Amino acid sequence: SRRPHQLPGRFLMSVPSLATIADLTARMGDVGDVSRAMARLADASALIRAEASPEDWLDGAGLLESVPPLIVTICCGVAQRVLDNPAGLSAESLGT
Repeated sequence: SRRPHQLPGRFLMSVPSLATIADLTARMGDVGDVSRAMARLADASALIRAEASPEDWLDGAGLLESVPPLIVTICCGVAQRVLDNPAGLSAESLGT
């Protein structure tokens, strides 16, 4: 059965990110624009949840359960990569 955050019409309901700003700051230092960093953590969390489905680390009420440390690390790594390189540049795209 679907949980409240998965009900039709509520699937896009905001769910907690799998990592916090504090987690991200511990790994990269100053995150700069906190709103942007939070959005990137939410984006990374959505990608992780899509791959890990049906696991979403949410309880029946849609509240965050304990997230494994590896998942927090992956979430922060994805967010940091986008924050550090917003244009998505790579050595190949730079011609090196």
